[in-house]
Amino acid sequence: MLTGVHLWWYIEDVVKCTATQLRKELFTTLDKAAAGEPLEVTHKGTIFRVVPEQAGSKLSRLTPRKTLLVSPESIADSDPELLAEMEAEWGQDWKEV
Repeated sequence: MLTGVHLWWYIEDVVKCTATQLRKELFTTLDKAAAGEPLEVTHKGTIFRVVPEQAGSKLSRLTPRKTLLVSPESIADSDPELLAEMEAEWGQDWKEV
């Protein structure tokens, strides 16, 4: 006896056509595909599926590059004495302005 089994049915509306039908109604059919409806085109027994590409975010397309000359940890965990000295110098610079 099986317990805890869940059945999920996923019904998808697919626009099915032949290559000839696609040629006759090309722009209408492509508009449907662009709106999210999957399109299946049959040509010489081969089925082609047309779906809009899922655009990723700009951040997901970034290429990581090693541009730091030091490790990131050394920047985050700076020397407290050096930081105090730099802040004192910045204070002097701001007084002159």
